[in-house]
Amino acid sequence: MRRMLDYLVAFGLLLVLVFLISEFSHRIKVIAVPLLIIAGMLIGPNGFGIVSKSEGLEFFAELGFLFLVFLAGLEIRGVKNVEWKDVASLGGVLATISFFMGFLLVYFWGYHPPKYLLATPLIIGTVFQSSSVGEIIPIINHTRKLKDKIGNTLIPTVVILDTISLISLSLILQWYRDSNPVHLLLFIVALILFIFLGSRYIPTLGKWVFNRYRSSYEEMEIVFFMAVLFSMIGVSELMGLEPIVASFLTGLFLGESVEGEEICHKLSSIGRGFLIPIFFIVVGMDADPLLFLRGASYLYLLLAIIIGLMGSKLLGGYIYSRISRKNLPLLGVVFFPQLGATLAATKIGLIYGLIDEPLFTSVVVMAIVTALITPFLTLHIFGKIEKQELSDHAVILGGGMIGEYAASALTLLHKEFIIVEKNKKRCDYLKSKGYRCILGDATRCDVLDAVNVERAKYALVLLSSSKDSVIASRYIREKNPDCRIIARVHSEKERKILKDIADEVLYPEMIAGMNIVWHIMKMIEEDGRDGSADFGI
Repeated sequence: MRRMLDYLVAFGLLLVLVFLISEFSHRIKVIAVPLLIIAGMLIGPNGFGIVSKSEGLEFFAELGFLFLVFLAGLEIRGVKNVEWKDVASLGGVLATISFFMGFLLVYFWGYHPPKYLLATPLIIGTVFQSSSVGEIIPIINHTRKLKDKIGNTLIPTVVILDTISLISLSLILQWYRDSNPVHLLLFIVALILFIFLGSRYIPTLGKWVFNRYRSSYEEMEIVFFMAVLFSMIGVSELMGLEPIVASFLTGLFLGESVEGEEICHKLSSIGRGFLIPIFFIVVGMDADPLLFLRGASYLYLLLAIIIGLMGSKLLGGYIYSRISRKNLPLLGVVFFPQLGATLAATKIGLIYGLIDEPLFTSVVVMAIVTALITPFLTLHIFGKIEKQELSDHAVILGGGMIGEYAASALTLLHKEFIIVEKNKKRCDYLKSKGYRCILGDATRCDVLDAVNVERAKYALVLLSSSKDSVIASRYIREKNPDCRIIARVHSEKERKILKDIADEVLYPEMIAGMNIVWHIMKMIEEDGRDGSADFGI
């Protein structure tokens, strides 16, 4: 009983830590993952020793990294008009250069037979191949130049790089467990069948279940996704395939059957809000940053890993830029982050004894460094949005149906305006109608500055998320106290917050409800008059 209590206290402490780090990272506008890893280093056995690892903690961490790669697989959904020739070119160049850079760097550093197995440099090669879908895709979506120019090439490439890396990892581990060529060939055949049957039947099954049982109960979709995920993991265990590979592929398969964003938001809440942060903290607990103080050779290894990784990505991006004539010589910067598949593969290498502590810690620190610097570098290289020369204009945040109506009305009134819309297809449509529109996230300060909110006369905040409406309205009010703000919300909580910020707050659900009540009262009144007439009154 006492041991169980210790587990619960430790677990409660970790969840409090996750909450505080998530809030802090949001305030300073950096991703939380590097901070979670650093926190794990500090509280773990190699730091202050506040929390010790336990079976329960390891179990939740394992669920976390399965969810991590599963959600990464789901990220490919919704990508249309893919130039697969460009994807194959970019993915092939990056995968080849990154693999050989990682392999040769570690091999000539001394990680080779007879002291180490050949599997060690091979695993580091696959680690260099991988990326971080969950971090890179938001960077692409928030960088207008990249999303406009080659967004539909970059996102599939990121997913393909992780796919190549994880499948290569499974082949290396199978060869390490059993070097018999016949058994390896049978494993490859089983893997091909797993991919073929999964890609053929799981999306069809998903669409059939969602269409038939969608209204059965609210959690049905979550239960179905979990059942498919862990069934596929069970099948993969029987054939000797690593569970993280099965999780990633299952995410890819199920992504084709997802029609809306709601189910993905629910899964993301379970994973990124609970399990995945535990995984990153445990990764930090496994690392020993103090070893870099024990000798210069460890520090040199760390620098070699960081420089080698960045160099391979930059070289691959530059070669692709020259081949495709995209004029993006620094494209490789986008592929710097190495969090998801990278840390999962490195953790597996540590478990199998193929990666030692110095190499593991070097990769973990490399993941922290690349995750922290990539958003900054990408913004300054690709992400500068040209500031619009506007004054006394209207800013429309959200180019949906209501935003389009507002734009039409302002056009009739001969008022100058600009729209901010984060969906590229919708933004292109609004531009085709002759409206001035920029692609971007209306909650980002740089986007709001680009449409000159500090000199705007009106701001129409028509975002689909009430939370986003509050964020955008607060920033506009801070930058421009004289701006007339009209904001739309969908909950009473945000309405109360915005009534002190915006000049007018529109609550569509309340307006619709009042309209329904008016119609009901009108119908009752008409029925009353008809009843009176029937009695001759």
